[in-house]
Amino acid sequence: MIGKPKTSETRNFAGQRQDPIDDDGVMLIGSFNKIFEYSGGIFSDLFCAFRGSLGSARRLVVGGYGFGDKGVNQLIVQWLRESVERKLIIVHKDYKDCGRKGRMAVQGLFSKNASQIVGTDAWFEQTSLADLRSRF
Repeated sequence: MIGKPKTSETRNFAGQRQDPIDDDGVMLIGSFNKIFEYSGGIFSDLFCAFRGSLGSARRLVVGGYGFGDKGVNQLIVQWLRESVERKLIIVHKDYKDCGRKGRMAVQGLFSKNASQIVGTDAWFEQTSLADLRSRF
């Protein structure tokens, strides 16, 4: 075989093909293997930066995330439960659907910390910064 093997193809919501910026692009995809990749390389740096940023945040706006990643979910759950002053704002047409379809920890978060979770009831492109600020 000549050249690199073809990677699996991904598409955006409009059905258009998404290619890495260059041939050395890396992607973190999968339901169960992602958490293992958080311990090395660029993903370790990104995960640590996310965790570090959460420490000083009082509000977390989430859009385009389905609450299926155990590692990210764990950080969000811990962060929200550390203070009743914190608020999770979910940009989603039916944000409660995220709680129903998310992993068990997220389902528990929606039931035990419901007063700290608000949604936009609109998709991201239908939401303004002013609308998000009004929910803070």
